[in-house]
Amino acid sequence: MNLSAAPSPARPEADSANRWLIFTAGFSVVVATWLAYANTFGVPFLLDDQFTITENPAIRNLGHLGEVLAPQAFSVAGRPFLNLSFALNHAWSGGAVWSYHLVNLIVHSLAGLTLFGFVRRTLLLPRWRGRWAEAALPLAALTASLWALHPLQTEAVTYVSQRAESLMGLLYLLTLYAFLRYTEAGPDGSAIRPFVWAILSGLACLLGMATKEVMVTAPLVVLLYDRAFMEDSFRQALARRRWYYMSLGVAWLWLGFLMTRPGESDQHIGFYSGVSGLTYALAESKVVVDYFKLSFWPHPLVFDYGPDLPLRRVGPAVPFVLLMATALIATGVTWRRSKAAGFLAVIYFVLLSPTSSFVPVTGQPMAENRMYLPLAAVMVGAGLATYAVAGRRAFAWLAIAALLLGGFTFRRNQAYRSDIGLWEDTVAKRPASWRGHNDLGRLLAQVPGRESEAIAQYEEALRLKPDLAEAHFNLAVELAKIPGRQLESIAQYEQALRFKPDWVEAHTNLANELSGRPDRLADAIAHYEQALRLKPDSAEAHYNLANKLAGNPHRLPAAIAHYEQAIHLRPDWAEAHFNLAAVLAIIPDRQSEVIAHYEQALRLKPDWAEAHNNLAIGLSNLPHRLPEAIAHYQQALRLKPNWAQARANLAISYARAGRYDDAIHELELALRLDPANQGFRGILDAVKAVRR
Repeated sequence: MNLSAAPSPARPEADSANRWLIFTAGFSVVVATWLAYANTFGVPFLLDDQFTITENPAIRNLGHLGEVLAPQAFSVAGRPFLNLSFALNHAWSGGAVWSYHLVNLIVHSLAGLTLFGFVRRTLLLPRWRGRWAEAALPLAALTASLWALHPLQTEAVTYVSQRAESLMGLLYLLTLYAFLRYTEAGPDGSAIRPFVWAILSGLACLLGMATKEVMVTAPLVVLLYDRAFMEDSFRQALARRRWYYMSLGVAWLWLGFLMTRPGESDQHIGFYSGVSGLTYALAESKVVVDYFKLSFWPHPLVFDYGPDLPLRRVGPAVPFVLLMATALIATGVTWRRSKAAGFLAVIYFVLLSPTSSFVPVTGQPMAENRMYLPLAAVMVGAGLATYAVAGRRAFAWLAIAALLLGGFTFRRNQAYRSDIGLWEDTVAKRPASWRGHNDLGRLLAQVPGRESEAIAQYEEALRLKPDLAEAHFNLAVELAKIPGRQLESIAQYEQALRFKPDWVEAHTNLANELSGRPDRLADAIAHYEQALRLKPDSAEAHYNLANKLAGNPHRLPAAIAHYEQAIHLRPDWAEAHFNLAAVLAIIPDRQSEVIAHYEQALRLKPDWAEAHNNLAIGLSNLPHRLPEAIAHYQQALRLKPNWAQARANLAISYARAGRYDDAIHELELALRLDPANQGFRGILDAVKAVRR
């Protein structure tokens, strides 16, 4: 296997003599990046972070490496290296959010540093014949700073789950940088160097494929770079580095394998999402233009652009299609005339192609994080063009632009400091975003005193999208909390089920609301039963259905069966044990089970006065366990001293044990608590008569 590269002329002397300047320039890129993102460490977990981190069992135990490398949650499914990074984070600091931001910032800083090194070494390549040698160091540092400090990057860096984008971006850049170092290495007694760099490039490519699927374009971009800056034809590039490119081809096979791994797939990606490739391509013609505009004028920046396609018809799309066609033709002409000059334009479109071409991504057709790598092509191109026009004066202009961008990034990160604030910013900039209004309402509903604002947000979401089942459901939940609005809540649950008939939680919640209305008890039971057909292992549905069936003497066996199933699914559910015991108490010859379930309820919930009282009732019917019954009555009264009925029950047990004075004392106390209770008075008279 021949991994040696073609000999290259010696570098300019300054490249080796000024290592301190190179270090200082790279260090300045990193420091500027950290200053721009210094206010991100308190940003809370947001949106998909719930699935990626807080509810992701595959990061909980680093010792179970098989589970870590086979995550199931849709946000990390098929991305084992990404999930491993979160697992390492969790092993280090648990759920401390600052540490996840620290790692994200380290990843972004390393990506900026890698871009700096890659651009500098590219500008020093022999093909340029020294044209850029004098400016290579400042241009590389400034263009890398423009990229790293650009506010368009905030979503990929500050939103923890978007480590998928930034980590993939770092590995993508490392693939290119290591490839460049591999081609530079000459056979002058250091034959191991090209081999090592080739291996590092291939490894970075493999890890990138295991981080995010957009890495699929990396082998193609490496080949384009090889053709643009190293070789005179694609055939020559492939022939000279045959084994290297074969290793990158293996990375494609590796990605294909990862994409077939079991896990929660995203139903909003692919042609089965309900959007044709042509319709999506029309919409993306505007999105790609918007991305380019935001590269030079990053305002307004929006956390969530929503799932609505910006264009669906040919007419409105014509200007953007023509603009895109012109840009693609210009790119092709430039590439034909000068591969080096056309490289940046080509890779801008190549890097965006996985998400902005014909394969629908209807969950979010536009997202700022997708510009993480394409922005590098734009910023490097802008920096080089500025220098070509202005010469050395460009350094000052680019430095000022970098400082401004860093300030805008710092300010943009302020919007991320609160999840509510971020969604308020989103709907302020995208007032027609029904998803934004719904998600803002969901967050407001969790803040005491802001429920009315949440309701208003849900209503606005439904005004924009009347068939949004989630908003109907969320609105129903809030209305159910307000006295007198239960009928509206029921209507909203019914609407949610109209648009999403298989929603288990909606069936369950609707049944809960209906069960409070005697005229609709049969409907409540029907919804509980439907919930169980959809999700047979729902302990809550079994329990709630049993509670309703228990009120019908003819359906006691069914109620018992559902209680038992709920306990089978959740053995530690004290209330289920208690209610099952109460139903079994009605049935002769099942008293031993009654006692067992009350005892289990008390093991799970020792301070439950009602369970102590009911257990005591069951024990009091067994003469040999009468002392235990008395002890449980006493415990119930320690927990609820003013419980008149429990005192009367204790008095009866005292009387059975021959402790008549104690019985009389408890009955007198019970009568003080409930003077009108003639039953207590009759028992008291009977006990006094027996004592005489």
